[in-house]
Amino acid sequence: MKAYIYRDKRIFVSRLIGGDTFATVWESTPGSTHRVKVKVLPVRSTREEAQRDLDEFARVRKLKEAE
Repeated sequence: MKAYIYRDKRIFVSRLIGGDTFATVWESTPGSTHRVKVKVLPVRSTREEAQRDLDEFARVRKLKEAE
């Protein structure tokens, strides 16, 4: 799955803790993630849906892909 750089943070899709849902998150420290709360990046029921949202978000904002 692709990750991108947004506001100097690496953002990517991850399963949310305690559930079967996926969202775009950023990592503050190793193992500590926070949801990116942008209207066009909602919580989704599948990883593929969340990744499509993130890819479109990155395309529109011309974000660079993270390494």
